[in-house]
Amino acid sequence: MKPVTFLRVRPGATGFALFAVACFSIEAALAKAIGPGIDLGTIGVMRGFVQFIFIALVFRLSPLESFRTDRPRMHIWRGFLTVTGMVAYFYAFASLPLAVATVILFTGVLFTTLAAQVFLREVVGWRRWSATLLGFAGVVIVARPGSIPLELPLLAALYIAMNAAAINVATKGLTKTEPTSTIMGWIGITMLVCSIPIMMLTYTPPTLAGLGLMVLIVVTGTVGQFASITAYRLADVSSVTPIFYLRIVIAAGIGYVVFNETIDALTLVGGGLVTFSALYTTMREARLARERARFDVP
Repeated sequence: MKPVTFLRVRPGATGFALFAVACFSIEAALAKAIGPGIDLGTIGVMRGFVQFIFIALVFRLSPLESFRTDRPRMHIWRGFLTVTGMVAYFYAFASLPLAVATVILFTGVLFTTLAAQVFLREVVGWRRWSATLLGFAGVVIVARPGSIPLELPLLAALYIAMNAAAINVATKGLTKTEPTSTIMGWIGITMLVCSIPIMMLTYTPPTLAGLGLMVLIVVTGTVGQFASITAYRLADVSSVTPIFYLRIVIAAGIGYVVFNETIDALTLVGGGLVTFSALYTTMREARLARERARFDVP
């Protein structure tokens, strides 16, 4: 029997994770700066084209080559989730306090627990359920029904979290048979097909400053995604994930300094519960995965 080795942290993992955190934090702040009037159609079209450029540069494939698959319907569903998640993401961050939107965003791990139980028939133990319920309690504390109006921005933020869980489940199913280039190619074409009609209906020529902000959003989002994926390739999930929770602290800081947003005690308490529960769930699942791999090695 060969000894079992597990990837912990290889050189560069922490750097890539920190760089991804910086990119995503800047992306959210830029969306906040533009406001609810952000041109989602144009950003979607730009992201779609950037997706194909990324495939050509990194995978050395043409867009047509990346479309080869026997599972087009699942790819379309995965792409649709990405498009709707993008719309909700930018709308929520443009409309809500940055810290509140970021805290709710990180409850995606908790919704994944529900999705894993219902759709993947995974066995979820009492510890994971307890952490999930604790996290949702944190969301209630942050949202404070009656304090923050239960209006479209808050609903959009909650949808982002549920959307992230659905994307995780869809991606887990696709990666069993599909290469990364194919998944990204179908996301790109779905993004274009959905965004072009929106752009045609809502497009207004942006100012030079507005165009610059949109370009920065597209670039930071794309580069951040690449840095995040690379970080997870170089290290265990349990080693890298805690770094991404710096986004909550950075969002609170940017909101306070740039947008004059205040953070009260209840937001800190609720954010702490969400962070603890999501980190616990992620790190416990990583540990269990290592244990399963240890016993599965012949």
